[in-house]
Amino acid sequence: MCVRAAVTRCALALMTGAACHIAAAQGCDPASIFMQMVSYPAGSAAQTIALADFNGDTFLDIVVANGNNNAGVYVNNGDGTFGPAVTYAVGTTPVGVDAGDLNGDNFPDIVVSNTVSDDISVLINNGDGTFAPEVRYASGNGPWHVRVVNLNPGDRADVVVACKVADEIRVHINNGDGTLAPSVPYTAGNGTQPIDVGDLDGDGDADVVAANEFAANVSVFLNNGDGTMAPQAQYAVGSSPRAGVEIIDVNGAGGPDLVVGNTFGGNLSLLLNNGDGTFAPQTNIGSGFGPFGVAGADLTADGIADVLFAINGSASVGLLPGNGDGTFGVQANYATGVSPFNVQLGDLDGDADLDAVTVNNGVPSSISVLINTCSAPPSNCSPADLAEPFGSLDFSDVVAFLTAFGAMAPEADLAPPEGQWDFSDVVAFLAAFGAGCP
Repeated sequence: MCVRAAVTRCALALMTGAACHIAAAQGCDPASIFMQMVSYPAGSAAQTIALADFNGDTFLDIVVANGNNNAGVYVNNGDGTFGPAVTYAVGTTPVGVDAGDLNGDNFPDIVVSNTVSDDISVLINNGDGTFAPEVRYASGNGPWHVRVVNLNPGDRADVVVACKVADEIRVHINNGDGTLAPSVPYTAGNGTQPIDVGDLDGDGDADVVAANEFAANVSVFLNNGDGTMAPQAQYAVGSSPRAGVEIIDVNGAGGPDLVVGNTFGGNLSLLLNNGDGTFAPQTNIGSGFGPFGVAGADLTADGIADVLFAINGSASVGLLPGNGDGTFGVQANYATGVSPFNVQLGDLDGDADLDAVTVNNGVPSSISVLINTCSAPPSNCSPADLAEPFGSLDFSDVVAFLTAFGAMAPEADLAPPEGQWDFSDVVAFLAAFGAGCP
């Protein structure tokens, strides 16, 4: 089959929830990719982080929710190192933080969830990586984690909040100008904490999954297509899923799957997608003393999704290299600061591979930057050049785009508006793929 026909077939697969399969490339040794780690001081009781290019220089910056009632922004120096944090006042006892463009100016704004003052703080980007004073919105009882994502057909990002005390999620729809409508509650499970967003049922809009610490399960909310959510469906996981849930396709079939960190269970739960936004019973993967935050992406440059998770009890992260079929290879651990809570992935140094950042809740709190030293591949020749072998376009790039699109990953956000994954991104990918490499 010619490449152009294969692209068309895989684009149709994206629309219908089918899958494309190719053989994996030879990647880097999972035990030797995060060989550089640098820590930076954070505010007290820091728990979560988010990555975004706040100042428009193409390098990802870091924002941290600090327990001493502020958000700390670390600007990237352009090489994966960071300047001192600049702090901005938020509500009382912030726990969650995320970033996204709320007002349509193509600069990411910051949203922080404040668990004691029962509200969220919105900090609008001034267009240069500095932020206007917070604007607060009431958001239920005990707002914990927060995600910024477009949930409805509008062209602005909305906000989803997990409320631990109220056992619910709350959805704030954007008014279209960066302000938010009053929140709408949806019942979840006991002790709702971490949340993630992604297209779980293949209908092109973002769904929500929330992990419920005390119920030992997750709640899946499928989007009705207009930013309202269907009633939850619950699935059992391990003991105390209090800090990490990730939507990621680990087997290349059936759509994005779920990986959940079970803090007291000492492992992670993997729930494979049945292809329609429902999930098979959990299987256990990984191990560690207190798994917390979870992130997933291809970290070893073999075209297969891997899983990275914070191990709170041993000052480390665990890397599970994916085999491409929903199973994983031997776990490799890498040192971080004391008591890592949350982990995020992004290309911090501009070398086309994904680095890791953890926020560490020890005393004193810190963030740790782990630079991926997997041998840098040749430069990408096109926005469609998403997988090895870099410098050419083939089936592996199609599969990489499909996986990234389903997980709402930044590399699949190829067309305006930023922060939305829709048909315009598919068209942009097809156009870039069709144009080939220069």
